[in-house]
Amino acid sequence: MEIYSTNNMIQVVKKAELPSMFLYDRYFPTSARDIFKSKKVYIERLDEGHRCAPFVVPLENTKAVVLDRDGYDGEELYPAFIHAAREMSLATLMKKGIGETMYDEVTPEERERNYLSEDMAYLTAAVMRSWEWMCGKILNNGCVECYCSVGDDIDDKSKLVKVRFQFYENTFDNAVTYSKKWSDSDANIYAQIAETANSIDCSYDSLDLILGGHLVHHFVNDPTILKLLDTRNLNIGRIEPVNTVYRRIGNLGSMNFDGIQLNIFTDSRGVKDPNGENSYYVDQDSFIIVPPNVGATKFGSVTQMEEEDREYHTYANKLVPRRVTNVTSSERNLEMSSAPLPHPYDWTAWRTCKALA
Repeated sequence: MEIYSTNNMIQVVKKAELPSMFLYDRYFPTSARDIFKSKKVYIERLDEGHRCAPFVVPLENTKAVVLDRDGYDGEELYPAFIHAAREMSLATLMKKGIGETMYDEVTPEERERNYLSEDMAYLTAAVMRSWEWMCGKILNNGCVECYCSVGDDIDDKSKLVKVRFQFYENTFDNAVTYSKKWSDSDANIYAQIAETANSIDCSYDSLDLILGGHLVHHFVNDPTILKLLDTRNLNIGRIEPVNTVYRRIGNLGSMNFDGIQLNIFTDSRGVKDPNGENSYYVDQDSFIIVPPNVGATKFGSVTQMEEEDREYHTYANKLVPRRVTNVTSSERNLEMSSAPLPHPYDWTAWRTCKALA
C-alpha cells in the first residue's frame, strides 16, 4: 500500500517525537547542512587558535596583514552504516496482542498496523542509541570502532570487518592521567578538575563536566569541594541536583574551578553496544570536560531497492525505513537504515580522565 512506501514512512519518522540522546543532542547535533546526498560525508576541522589582530603603521598606506586560514582542514569519509530490522510473520499476527482482551475482535490486518507503529518506534530508538554510543566513544577514546557485516548473516561474527574512525594523529593527547585516584584518601579532586579544565583552549564560552556514574559519590563528598561550597560570602558554585529531559542524566548545577565555570552533569546510562555486549555511553570511572557543540554528526545517503517498482532509490535522511515482503513465506520485515559519522570540529577541544582504577 502507498502509505507504507519509504517516502511516506520517512515523513512519519521526521514528524515523530524522536528519543532524546544527551551526547548526540548537546555535543554532536545535526543541522540541515550535515545531511549529504552522497555516500561520502565532508567533515571539517577548525584550529585557528585565539589570535589577536596585528598592528600596522598609520598614515603610510600600510596594507592590512592577512590572517591565514591554515587552521581549517576538511576531508571526505565514508560514514558508518547501520541496518536493523524487525520480523513480522503470519503466526505473530494470528496471536492475541499485548493489551488485547479475549473478546476483542482484532483482525491480523489491524494488528499489523499496530505492530508497524511499535516496530518503527523500536527501530528508531535502537538506531539512535548507536549514534549516542558512537558519540560517547569519541569523547572517551578519541575514536570509534564500527564492526560492519560483509555477509548475509549479521550474527556471524566471523564475517565482521572492523572500521576505525580516529580523530587524532599518533596518540590520544586528550587523555589526562593523575597519580592519585579519586578513591584515595588524599586525592585532590577539585585540583584535578581545575587543572584539566584550564588545559583547554580559552576560546570556548562554556564548558561541561560530565561525571561517570561511579564518580558522583566521590565528587559530592569531597572535603575541598564541600568546604568551598560552604564558605560564607563566596559564591563559587551551586550544587543543586535537578532533573533533566534525559533518562539517567543528572544536572548537579555549576561550579567555578580556578576561574573556569563548569556545568556539571552525571551520566550513568548502560546500554548493549552494537556488538551485543554490556557497555556504557560514558566510562563510569572517568570524567570528561567538553564544550557544547564540540562537533556534529554527519549523515550520508542510503540507497536501497524498493518493492513498489523494483528500482534503486537514494534517500538523504538520518533514518531511512523500508518494508520488505516475502509472499511465499508470508513474512514481512520492517528495516531501518542510517549512515552516521559524528566528528569533532577541534580535535583538542575536550579532555577525558580516568579517575578510578
